[in-house]
Amino acid sequence: QEGKVLLVQEAVGATAGKNIWKIPTGVLEPREDIRDGAERELLEEVGLKAQFVKVLGFRHTHALPFGKSDMFFVCLLRATCKEASALTLQRSEIAKAKWADIHEFLEQAPYPRDIPLWAELYAACVGADGVVGNVPGIRAEKVPATPDPKGRHEYYYF
Repeated sequence: QEGKVLLVQEAVGATAGKNIWKIPTGVLEPREDIRDGAERELLEEVGLKAQFVKVLGFRHTHALPFGKSDMFFVCLLRATCKEASALTLQRSEIAKAKWADIHEFLEQAPYPRDIPLWAELYAACVGADGVVGNVPGIRAEKVPATPDPKGRHEYYYF
């Protein structure tokens, strides 16, 4: 929505039942591209059709079980439907959803305000003018996989 970000409260997981709002998140399917996964997860979790614009920032950590690493991408998506206020929540994952001012979210304690990694990552997604996404970011362009008789495609990010 105009000048707002979509926030959710989880029905399951570490923040469930703690009155903590967060941006919608999800996990990529095997062989799924970042932009496609972000659009799919948003549609699945809140019923919102949106178009990927760019990656605003990301976190990369190595402190996971089994010696694995994890990358968390913050992506800017824009709603493609006129009724962005009519959300259909995936109740098995999402308890509540709302449109909010980014600065309200940034000041939420303890998350993200009191956790430096998250506070800095999300703050870096806001331009000097106070608008989410008014930062360079990383765009994605669709290109055909070369050579590919099946018509598959890939994205390059810059």
